[in-house]
Amino acid sequence: MTLICASADLGEVAVYCASPQAASFWCHRLTRQAMTGQLLADGAVYAHAAALSITGKGVIICGPRGAGKSTTLLAALRHLGADYVTNDRLLIQPGNTQLTAYPWPDRIRAGVGMLSAIPELADLIPAPAQNLTAEQLWRWPDKVSIPPQDFPRLLHGGALAASCRPHLMVWPHLDPARTGARATAVSPHEVAHTLAATRLFMRDLTGGVSSRINHWLFPAPGGPQRVDAAVAALAEQVPCYRIQAGGDPRAIAEQLDTLLTVIR
Repeated sequence: MTLICASADLGEVAVYCASPQAASFWCHRLTRQAMTGQLLADGAVYAHAAALSITGKGVIICGPRGAGKSTTLLAALRHLGADYVTNDRLLIQPGNTQLTAYPWPDRIRAGVGMLSAIPELADLIPAPAQNLTAEQLWRWPDKVSIPPQDFPRLLHGGALAASCRPHLMVWPHLDPARTGARATAVSPHEVAHTLAATRLFMRDLTGGVSSRINHWLFPAPGGPQRVDAAVAALAEQVPCYRIQAGGDPRAIAEQLDTLLTVIR
């Protein structure tokens, strides 16, 4: 049993746990709630997105479940030496002249197909999937949960970043049957319409909830106006590209690298 006493007025959280195991379970969760609570109070909004930074340029990778966000993220970490920001949920804070994106700290959940494409990470593949074909691995329904202490294994010259300033937004559409990678620009009008309709991809228009706003310790302030402000800022300030690719992480990384060289 655990008793949590939180006071937004005092800025304090007191936790009483019945066992060390319970204390360990709640420690990082409550820290995360306190961190995100401050960001929400300062005007941030949730987005269903991964994020990374390459030579100071922030890249946010948006889309519904199964689009290929984690695969695109890992490709950039391994082949471009990118800094890791977040894997699945992002807090975007509009500013007067520049957006800032902050992580929602959690484990990284990686697809089995992507892990199989990186020999150094193949040991993370669960035993039931180890003898499957490449096609079967990419269609394996369950992701592998990678804890923070193993994050250095995913990096290749990069580091952990506490935030990034978005310079590029990508919407991956990955299909293992494809070969190579191709990027097409998304118009600001389509960006604004899609982000507004999906609430920054937090809702899936065909399957309901895509990602949940996991915030319960303190009330989340604000409303639709904040989402509208974030949508408008992203559409106006951040160029967006749709990336169609297969299961080759190097091809995905090369396409990202090309895009980063052409944006200002």
